[in-house]
Amino acid sequence: MSAPWKVCILAAGSGSRVAGEGVPKALLTVGGRAVISRILGAFPEDIPVVMAVSRDAAMLQGYMRMAHPGRDVLYVIVDNPDGPGSGPGTSLLACREALDTPFVLVTCDTLVDEAIPSPTTDWIAVAPHAHLERYDSVETDEDDRVVRWDRRVVRQDNRAWIGLAGIHRVGVYFDGLRRASLGPSGERDLIGGFEALVEGGLRAIPFTWHDTGNPSDLAQTRETAPCPFRVLDKTEEAIWFEGDRVVRWFADATIARNRVRRADDLHGLVPEMLGHDRGLYAYRFVEGDLLGDVLTGDRVGRLLEFCERDLWEDRTDVMDAVDFRRLCREFYFDKTAMRLQSFYAKHPGLAGGILLNDRPLRPVADLLGRLNWDWLSDGIPVRIHGDLHTDNILLVDQGAEERFVLLDWRQDFAGEIRLGDLYYDLAKLLHYFQVHTRAVDEGRFSVERNGSVTWIDHEVPPVLDEGRRILEDYVNSRGLDWEKVQTLSALVFLNMASLHAPEEGAFFFLLGWSALEEIIGRQSSSGAGSPVVCSGELDPVVIVP
Repeated sequence: MSAPWKVCILAAGSGSRVAGEGVPKALLTVGGRAVISRILGAFPEDIPVVMAVSRDAAMLQGYMRMAHPGRDVLYVIVDNPDGPGSGPGTSLLACREALDTPFVLVTCDTLVDEAIPSPTTDWIAVAPHAHLERYDSVETDEDDRVVRWDRRVVRQDNRAWIGLAGIHRVGVYFDGLRRASLGPSGERDLIGGFEALVEGGLRAIPFTWHDTGNPSDLAQTRETAPCPFRVLDKTEEAIWFEGDRVVRWFADATIARNRVRRADDLHGLVPEMLGHDRGLYAYRFVEGDLLGDVLTGDRVGRLLEFCERDLWEDRTDVMDAVDFRRLCREFYFDKTAMRLQSFYAKHPGLAGGILLNDRPLRPVADLLGRLNWDWLSDGIPVRIHGDLHTDNILLVDQGAEERFVLLDWRQDFAGEIRLGDLYYDLAKLLHYFQVHTRAVDEGRFSVERNGSVTWIDHEVPPVLDEGRRILEDYVNSRGLDWEKVQTLSALVFLNMASLHAPEEGAFFFLLGWSALEEIIGRQSSSGAGSPVVCSGELDPVVIVP
């Protein structure tokens, strides 16, 4: 038995006004969910969906397969989504053959709070807006029936059409849409179809509208639905939470592909993988607490036991020792040099020496040139997580016991997916014990600069100090090199600085710089350090500020 009505979603436009977000506008996140998922969630799952998309909609279609695998969706390719003669009317006309029943029409940048009625009559959704001149608007009679439709004008009766409508008289609507001339800007809009419905009765229904089609309204919409999870917004990757699924996307499809391959290697330690499609992959949502939110000294100790027992599997037979040292050198030195270049492009004033909290710091390039990279690159090959810290670890309550689930594992170690350096995982843990990420997220840190004089301040809760001491005791008890862990932790701060907003990035950079100065000073005074930093199989180090 066929469904009595359908949903038609217009998602073929380029979304140029929100292009800086890095994803199609249907996949913009609001409260951790994609806009398209919020739209779909407003309709019964058994109602068929017709979606107008462009020919380059592979990412959107891939997301739909990952997040909504059982949803009945027919994709209609719009040959002319942009340019002269394009527009929402052109997209809807492309869907005409599939719309053989009454349907609800919605653009992919429209969210509402209220329940959406089925199209048993003809209706449009309206709402007031402070900038009415940006939108089509209507005039209604005392019974809320539309008597006039205007394009982008300011009127006393503030009722903007919000991109949502129920179309019952399908034939009448499409006849009017075909007859209508192009709009003032040369695009085919949807007005002609609605004007054809006015004579037989077109009702205006008020809604609470959340627009996601431009940066200012998108920001306001996000304020009404804050994300319940800690997510760092980036333009080349995204994460969406949809029911029992988590969907990740990377602009570099190799990252996604290698993460999926590594998930097989980490099976049982990471969430269940549900599928992958080019730069996308999905895994099962796991209910639990971020370890960073419930951290105790006892849990730090149990985490280290878990990692030693279940994660850090010996991989010495995977690669020749010399090749592994070269791999570590590439990961530590080459990546640091690249990240520093990116950081200095944003913060040229930090390339020279400074006075930090009344303590002189030599230029980072000078300090790196004094590191013994042979020593630093002499790692221990194991199966690693690659980004092991308390915000990438879930603590799952299983009644009598708790278990750890690892999240956001690194895709490779200098291109190698089979192994990495144990010291890198240890350094990642240490760097999270050295700074309170919640305080940084909430802006509870300070960076004050006056020429070459700089002051920083931040809080470190006692539990983080306790975690650091437990980690140090663990490293020493296993006969490992605590100095190496501290050095790599300093490099972690330097590397992550270029990936954050300017003030946060400068703060992380200064933390790493200060730690590195202390380490080099300590090594120099003990005679352990030397400016001649490489010998043997590895090439000489060249540092350029």
